[in-house]
Amino acid sequence: MSIANVSMHIDSQPSVPPQKSGYQFGLKYLFVPPLLVAFYFAMAACLGFDAASALTFVVLLFIGLFVSRTRAIQIVSLIALIGLVFYLLLPDIGSHAPGRRAQCMNNLRDVALALQNYHSTYGCFPPAYVTDAQGNRMHSWRVLILPFLDEDALYKQYRLNEPWNGPNNSKLAKLMPRIYRCPNSPQGVAMTDYVAVVGSRTAWPGSKSRRLSEITDGASVTLLVVESSNSGINWMEPRDLDFDQMSMTVNSASGVGISGQHPKSSRFPRQEPTGACAAMADGSVHFLPNDLSSETLKALLTVDGDETANIDW
Repeated sequence: MSIANVSMHIDSQPSVPPQKSGYQFGLKYLFVPPLLVAFYFAMAACLGFDAASALTFVVLLFIGLFVSRTRAIQIVSLIALIGLVFYLLLPDIGSHAPGRRAQCMNNLRDVALALQNYHSTYGCFPPAYVTDAQGNRMHSWRVLILPFLDEDALYKQYRLNEPWNGPNNSKLAKLMPRIYRCPNSPQGVAMTDYVAVVGSRTAWPGSKSRRLSEITDGASVTLLVVESSNSGINWMEPRDLDFDQMSMTVNSASGVGISGQHPKSSRFPRQEPTGACAAMADGSVHFLPNDLSSETLKALLTVDGDETANIDW
């Protein structure tokens, strides 16, 4: 057979398709799972695990939508992505379980009730703090009302003959009643979210006690206990907000003051808070919005200013 015939014979043979490798994915795909895991924990450190789970799910949906070449996976990913957006943006309605804001307000209501019972027993509210003979602050009002919060056992462990951070009392920090913590706060910390506002014209004139009869502006329009998220105040510490030093706006970014951790009723993470919870001297509990004016807030904090508190509960 001639060389030309051999060439024609070879060219006429059907081409053999290349053999597929035993591996279904390229080497680059081996890096995807570790990167996703690293992404998840990085987001968890910044935003929390709930938000990290949502973001990781979104990334997986985008991968299925734009990287995958399978039409069925793309369609399913698109539907799931649209559903997730609606889930995050729509208000969290239809649940019969109380929200965290409601739980926070219930905590404040119980604290206000304990203060009312203290007043019924002793004829006055407790002082903001108790001092020793030298004027050093020893104990907080949050400790004094423990028996009225069904915390008799804890109160009996507390020693009034040593300061709040003494050898014995400092051991009780980890036993902070849950009622002193907003449900939105990190668990396992000894810092309270509920504080008084101390000042000569407030419901808490320092080491002196205040009677309801002294609240001439009206107990229903005078703040008794307010929410202050991330206060940095140990629940036993005889320290609260100072009227003359605090910011007179709710959730102020410029200073310490009344603040909450209550975003709008949506599931979308990292929303800005819209206000803070507070209890009045008559035991009622309300939500103070961010746009509450400084004049109205001052009127609500003072007991005898005869101001008009322009607020509609």
